[in-house]
Amino acid sequence: MMMYGNGLRNGTPSNSLSGAQNELFEQLSHQTRRYILLELAVADPGEAFSLEDSTTEIDPAGQNRIELWHQHLQKLSNAGYVEWDKQTETLVRGPRFDAVAPILKLLIEHGDRLSDE
Repeated sequence: MMMYGNGLRNGTPSNSLSGAQNELFEQLSHQTRRYILLELAVADPGEAFSLEDSTTEIDPAGQNRIELWHQHLQKLSNAGYVEWDKQTETLVRGPRFDAVAPILKLLIEHGDRLSDE
């Protein structure tokens, strides 16, 4: 059986995603976490992303602040993708941001190919 790339057999994906890869796709599975990670991806490294400036994009109705803080930001922080300053409500790239950066780059460059149609 011939292998193509990582986890492909005869051009068919095998069920061999690593725990880190599964975690990465879990993080990207929610629109709010994707938005936050994409904002950090287009920012300069070390540049802080202000939640205050982006609340309408993240939570247009302003109803899910608890979910944002205690679910999404906590997950991203625990994964090491972001560092979250609760006092200033800002985020910067975390120590493991580079693990998600290649996927974010693909989303930025080819997102128009992933339309809802």
